[in-house]
Amino acid sequence: MLPALLSTWPDVQLVFPGPGEDRNNLRALAARKGVAASVFLPGLVSNETLMRLYRRCYAFVMPSRQEGFGLVYLEAMNFGKPCVGCFDQGAAEVIVHGETGLLVEDPGDADELLGALHAILRQPEYAKELGRRGFQRLLEHFTATHVQACLKEKLAAIL
Repeated sequence: MLPALLSTWPDVQLVFPGPGEDRNNLRALAARKGVAASVFLPGLVSNETLMRLYRRCYAFVMPSRQEGFGLVYLEAMNFGKPCVGCFDQGAAEVIVHGETGLLVEDPGDADELLGALHAILRQPEYAKELGRRGFQRLLEHFTATHVQACLKEKLAAIL
């Protein structure tokens, strides 16, 4: 999929910070696909470096089928970044499709995911607006005060 993106968007880069167990496999795969120069796997990074990566990224894309709650999407929204995730997963609790980011049904469907990525790459102002709305959603629904109030409400209902 990255080769298809690079044919239209030659400056696209994928950055995967974190200690991930598959780093060596991903490096080898990127080399086999001829896209190693556009894939960065820096490993575990400091909080300062992570914050710098969020500030500098164009979008946060993690269409995962294994996300329990979309905390990483909230981190990206804190930096005003549009997010791409999956419907029916933790991302859908955070991302409002078409308003704060884009959601896909199947992350394995290359055409669907490429469509979402092209939509935000082709329309920088739209991407910025998604990011702006994501930041607003974070402030309106996901601050510590909001989470505490929700927890108190839930606890009051069961006590």
